Amino acid sequence: LCTEGLYRVSGNKTDQDNIQKQFDQDHNISLVSMEVTVNAVAGALKAFFADLPDPLIPYSLHPELLEAA
Repeated sequence: LCTEGLYRVSGNKTDQDNIQKQFDQDHNISLVSMEVTVNAVAGALKAFFADLPDPLIPYSLHPELLEAA
């Protein structure tokens, strides 16, 4: 919450790749012990969501989301 531009400022791509690799091997990773920036963690999270086969919010709910907004 204290970092400006969390999703706009790119993290280190190598760190992001390492986070994803570690997570693929063991879901109980310690990001603190990896000593990566919060931007690298945010970038890895964005990449994880982008790589999902189906969106988190189904397309069928899109009209309702637009109406709610």
